Amino acid sequence: MKDKDRFQLKWPWNVVAYIGVTLVLGYCIGYLWSILLAVWFYHYQKKKHPEMPEGGYCLARTRKRLIYVPLNLLILLLGVGMLAFTWEHRPESELYEPVKYMTGWVIGLVLCAIALYEMYSNIRDVLFPDKSTLAQSIKSQMPDPEATAPTPELFAMVDQDIETNGQWFDQVVVGKKWVLGDTACYIPRIRAVFGRDEIRQHHANGQTNGGRIIQVFLMDDRRQVQILKLKNPNELPMLLDCLRLRTPDAYFGSFEDDYEAFRKKSEDEWYAFERKFQQKKNQRGLRQFEEDAPKEQSMILTRADGSVTSRVEEGLIKQLLGKEQFSLTAGQSVRADGHDFTELRYVPVGEAEAELVLKEVRKDQHKEYGLRRIVGQMEAKHILEDWIQRKIPNLAGWERIYLNVFRPEEKYENPPPELWLVSNSGIRQQHHTFTREDIEVLAEGLVDGSYQKMQLTFYGYLFMQIETGNQFDGRCTVCVTHPDGDELRLFETKSTSRQAAGWLLEFYDGSFSPDWSTWKDHTKKLSQE
Repeated sequence: MKDKDRFQLKWPWNVVAYIGVTLVLGYCIGYLWSILLAVWFYHYQKKKHPEMPEGGYCLARTRKRLIYVPLNLLILLLGVGMLAFTWEHRPESELYEPVKYMTGWVIGLVLCAIALYEMYSNIRDVLFPDKSTLAQSIKSQMPDPEATAPTPELFAMVDQDIETNGQWFDQVVVGKKWVLGDTACYIPRIRAVFGRDEIRQHHANGQTNGGRIIQVFLMDDRRQVQILKLKNPNELPMLLDCLRLRTPDAYFGSFEDDYEAFRKKSEDEWYAFERKFQQKKNQRGLRQFEEDAPKEQSMILTRADGSVTSRVEEGLIKQLLGKEQFSLTAGQSVRADGHDFTELRYVPVGEAEAELVLKEVRKDQHKEYGLRRIVGQMEAKHILEDWIQRKIPNLAGWERIYLNVFRPEEKYENPPPELWLVSNSGIRQQHHTFTREDIEVLAEGLVDGSYQKMQLTFYGYLFMQIETGNQFDGRCTVCVTHPDGDELRLFETKSTSRQAAGWLLEFYDGSFSPDWSTWKDHTKKLSQE
């Protein structure tokens, strides 16, 4: 509570106070020592209070550019000094040398221009954050840079991500959606990352001088590059590992070996790379969706009236014993003695006995196999309780039978139409109610690449399945079932996305009748499945 209530100077008065105290101490103990003391005190305060700085991390980065103004002034003084020195060596002077004269003017003017531009940009970033380099980098990555939110809202968006999810590496911080250095980079747009750890050496006057360059280059989907600068080489591998977790589909390489070749990719090569990136992203999203999707119930009870429940308890089994028939279907098959079983059916036979039928996963076109046994009600109760726990009873004495798939005495209603699809972002959808307008929208999505895969099914067995192409073959794969007399056949072909969209509409309207001789017949594959 004391930390919250303690007095703190706010921007810009805290900067004025720092400068004033530094000047006073400099008069007393020397300006070099006073500057060192001010820097130490600043880092001490920052370490003691690591919370978000006043105004947020983004504003702190723009204000930090103020410390470069003295350096800009020094460069400006060097430029002015070079111009003054050159003026002394003008043609009227006895020291005039044409080469040195021209070189002096060029160096002096370049230094002055650099210093004035940097001084202007640094002061602009501090006084006008809306026009700062950081604000422009955030706006340029928005879907519509011309219609983005005000700069304070953009800064608040980045600050919230950094405060909640930020991982710090020197002066670089990686959030869940943003990477903040001197500029900000939106993580979902990153396509390639290149680490650079280079030691440069040069020889002059018999001495060897060197420096170490530690950087990370981030290339986004616009092929624009942002550079993150580090001081500690030990932070580089940790930063790269963090970026791999944040953007697992991006390309990671070294600056020395891969950066130039990657930057010089042609438009066709970049298009192929972008398509491969999206495919990896979609596949990962689909895997994640399937992992996060609710898992199938371990056991489902179906009663004689057709009602279904997944809350199967021993008390419910006791209530039904001897009164009505029911079945228990496992979400995943239960394996025993080399056989897989999916269902245990209970049929009461009188008051003391019951018929149990274990349905086996082994079928041909007309038969379903199983095992049957007549047991007492008490034994049936134990077998049912074990089956709920996915345990198979002792199969000795069970009779092997087969069950007809088609039962004329039973009346079945045609199942409703079904439409399922996987979007380009990896989201899977399933619909049982839809109109032709919905199918038209889906057809347009096939043409513009909004969907990866879809299937439209009628009567439970007539379906058309369309899967979009990949980087090796951009054509769609179309699979269709077609009744031929008493046999259901499966055909497959390749087509353009526009042709597949047209076939989809015809299939929905019931007017689909292509030349089957040009399609591949995969009926054997259908019977095997």
